[in-house]
Amino acid sequence: MGGVSLRSPLYESGRLSATNRLRPHALLQEDAKVSARLFNDAGRRRRSMFDCMIAATALRFDSALATANIEDFRRFSSAGLELFEA
Repeated sequence: MGGVSLRSPLYESGRLSATNRLRPHALLQEDAKVSARLFNDAGRRRRSMFDCMIAATALRFDSALATANIEDFRRFSSAGLELFEA
């Protein structure tokens, strides 16, 4: 892993929690189902499946998503995704 990914779930309990969150997390079968639902709900935009997978993983951990690209993830707010601008 070559540095901190700004698209990782980093925020926990109202404060930045990088210790436990900087390692990669596997995409589980349930995440894939949530990703597909997010993809369909968001209008099946081309090249957005990876964003859906990232959002689904953050939702599983009940963590806010730290990203420099807020606009690509704002459409997932209705699913409960909390965003944190990095």
